[in-house]
Amino acid sequence: MNRVHLPDRRQNRTHEITAYGGRWRVCVGYDGAGRAREVFMDGERVGSDVAQLLSDACVAISVALQHGVPAAEMGASCGTVPVAGAAEVTEPASALGAVLAMLVAEDADIARIGGAP
Repeated sequence: MNRVHLPDRRQNRTHEITAYGGRWRVCVGYDGAGRAREVFMDGERVGSDVAQLLSDACVAISVALQHGVPAAEMGASCGTVPVAGAAEVTEPASALGAVLAMLVAEDADIARIGGAP
């Protein structure tokens, strides 16, 4: 599958998530059809090894998105942990899992309302 080349100027949205013991800003860039095609993260641990690892992982997620790999497919491969007090409910075990879960939820919203973010 060929990589989608993004326009120089494109729509983006910044989200805040709480995951992996910190708060993170996640910037999502979209292609012309309103699909997420790139992800960037920064947060409380700027400059740390964890922040650099997450930044590099976001590059890998972005390249996968640009090659057409659905966020849901990547997210399904990530680990989960049980939610306290709800044995049958799980949540992402990592900040990257949380980013992918956010993208999956956003994709579902876009499909439901039939438009770009």
